[in-house]
Amino acid sequence: QKLERTIGVKLFVRQKTGMTLTTSGRQIYAKAAELLATWSELEGQALSSENEIQGLFRIGCHPSVAQYTLGLFLPQILAEQPKLQFHLVHDLSRKVVDQVIAHDIDFGIAVNPVRHPDLVLLPLCADSFSVWHSPRRRKSDTLICDPELLQVQWLLARLPKNGFKFSKIMSSSNLDVIAKLAAEGAGFALLPDRVAAERTTQGLKKLDSSLPEFKDRIFMVYRTERMRTRAGKFLIEQIKKSF
Repeated sequence: QKLERTIGVKLFVRQKTGMTLTTSGRQIYAKAAELLATWSELEGQALSSENEIQGLFRIGCHPSVAQYTLGLFLPQILAEQPKLQFHLVHDLSRKVVDQVIAHDIDFGIAVNPVRHPDLVLLPLCADSFSVWHSPRRRKSDTLICDPELLQVQWLLARLPKNGFKFSKIMSSSNLDVIAKLAAEGAGFALLPDRVAAERTTQGLKKLDSSLPEFKDRIFMVYRTERMRTRAGKFLIEQIKKSF
């Protein structure tokens, strides 16, 4: 009777000799059997996820950070653990951290993340934000950078006081584009050293080591519940080892 009230249709024909299913009752009975089978399968998958190295994991990091971090561990993991799958999300570090907090991604690789009571911050490596240029620079004192970044804002406030001068700023939100333009001689660039290092073969060099540099720290960010599954523990350990 409760099921009939919930659904809003009559499911049984009630007689003195007992009950039989109505047409609607037979349809629901058949679908209910399918739902129970699906539920049983989900329970089995959940149990396997707890005890086996398998499942889909979402990893988030800035596109430029991805270029010097993901290759350290993903190729080996994919080769050794065929039941693991990954979905990569690329965004600013602060947005990656927000997505970890919101359960939208499982693990983040973030630059200078803000501490949060629900998060574990595992240090991976360090980096520096500094001034780079190319000997091919065509007498341009344009500064190419992303003014939205905290590191860039910090440097812009200090570089002029240390004798570094520029006539104008050309902004870009893509660090790889900034590095490419600087390597081609378009001007000076404010870049993470690890990103700029990818362009040293093209002549990109650090301008002056005595100039101010912003020190970055790169962390793996995840919620404590990720440690409860065997796959989660495995991934954390493998990423930590790779650095």
